[in-house]
Amino acid sequence: MKYPANKIVLFAVLMTLLAMTGNLTAQNNAGPAPPPAAPPAQGFIPPPPPDDWVTKFFEMKNVDAGTMKSILSIFRADLVVPSVIADGRFRILSVHAPKEIMPAIEDTIARFDVPPPPQPARASVKSIEVTVQVLGAYDGAAPSCTTCTIPASLQPVITQLQKNFSYKNYLSLDTQLYRLTDRTSLSSVNSLAAMNDTAATYNISWSLANASTDKSSIQLNSLKFGADVSFPGSHGSTHFGFDTSQVQIPADQQIVIGKTTVGTITVFLVIRAKVLD
Repeated sequence: MKYPANKIVLFAVLMTLLAMTGNLTAQNNAGPAPPPAAPPAQGFIPPPPPDDWVTKFFEMKNVDAGTMKSILSIFRADLVVPSVIADGRFRILSVHAPKEIMPAIEDTIARFDVPPPPQPARASVKSIEVTVQVLGAYDGAAPSCTTCTIPASLQPVITQLQKNFSYKNYLSLDTQLYRLTDRTSLSSVNSLAAMNDTAATYNISWSLANASTDKSSIQLNSLKFGADVSFPGSHGSTHFGFDTSQVQIPADQQIVIGKTTVGTITVFLVIRAKVLD
């Protein structure tokens, strides 16, 4: 059977439209087309596989594990101090790091986990001797005092004072000798001779007498010196004195520690100290 040419053309157009409609329906059902894959980034290095990292536990023998953790923080590693305490400090350190870094971490631990340097042995000192001497200095004539003669041992001190001060006369107002155990304190009250007040006293004290390691000096901490004297016409006694936080005395040498004024008298404190054994 023959069809007219116009019908043949119409049939072809219908078939083309049906084909286009089918393609559009298929695309709508399938959703949007995926974007094209991005090319790999230039210079990209994939992360190392997990088996390139290793875990080790280290027991610190001398250094606290927390301190060692701070030292190792410069490395690319996971550092953990487990909550295990021995002898009052943390000793175990867990290290998770790349294989190639672990040798450097082990070397660092070996260099820092070492015993502290030995402390110099302190010379054994059982007792020390401290001599306290109180000198009175006068612008004019000194009062009469049969027990206040300057001993020969103090003469070098008097000579030195005469070079620095204009006092005309000196008397030895009191001398005390103390023998005590090293690293002990002292507080002592004694009378002052050659004073108008027969009840005049002075106090000498320190919180700690400590001999040096080589026994070459003795240190007196919180040294205090004070005098209590009553003057004619005054009500009660008047306190004079000074204190210093620390005094270093070369062994077996006389040192002028300080001075204070008691009425019209200037008082110097002289101390000698030495190690007995």
